[in-house]
Amino acid sequence: MMRLNFFVYRPDRMQSKVINPDLCYTINDRPLTEFQRDEQTVYDYKVKMIKQKIEDIPEQKVFDFWR
Repeated sequence: MMRLNFFVYRPDRMQSKVINPDLCYTINDRPLTEFQRDEQTVYDYKVKMIKQKIEDIPEQKVFDFWR
């Protein structure tokens, strides 16, 4: 299932006309930069766990196909 993310831009907290990602918030009023950092942390953790599972193949599951 695809998850949709919605972000709210708060122009009332803006000082200039340039869009600043620090002023973007999630619907729960959480800063966008914090959300992205947490998402990246979760992604990095999942990649690390997958690599660990690939490297830790149990000995009985390693087959010699060259015989």
